[in-house]
Amino acid sequence: MAKAEPLIATDLDPTRTIWTDEYMRWDPSDYEGLKKTKVSSNKIWLPDLFFYNNADQLYHKFLKDTIVKVDFSGEVLWASPVNFRSFCLLDVRFFPFDVQLCEMKFGPWSHDGNELVINGSGDTSAFTANGEWDMSRIVALNNVEYYPDDPGVPYTDVTFKIYFHRSVCDVAIVTGKIRDGRQKELFGFE
Repeated sequence: MAKAEPLIATDLDPTRTIWTDEYMRWDPSDYEGLKKTKVSSNKIWLPDLFFYNNADQLYHKFLKDTIVKVDFSGEVLWASPVNFRSFCLLDVRFFPFDVQLCEMKFGPWSHDGNELVINGSGDTSAFTANGEWDMSRIVALNNVEYYPDDPGVPYTDVTFKIYFHRSVCDVAIVTGKIRDGRQKELFGFE
């Protein structure tokens, strides 16, 4: 039986977003060799990234109110821990050996693909198992969409497909005899 429940509540530590801002470039020799600096994210242009399948009641602009690193080439690095919560369809047909897929889609809200191109990549090394689920893999799909209300204009987004499997230690198979002498396997949980 499949059922929609908030399966994922992920703390990404840190979530990294990198972009190039042509207006943030400088010549280090004009600033005593300064090649990098940190500034408030509220003082610079930020991409209007939107988490499309947000399961929280309120939407938070997660790039705001943080510190970003800027280097002289105009590369801006925003890295901060963020909690993203999305709904995932649970499929427990193969319990306790089930694999769950959760998708998290990010893209600009008001910029088309001529103005802002979104690309993503995923890394499972920063994932910490919670005792019930282990992350099997993460796949980033970089998408370009065309919508009928704006013909010929591309819109970009990235969808992260995150695969989880149940931790082996969560399931114990207990064998017991029923009164009539037949054996039956019972599933127990720790």
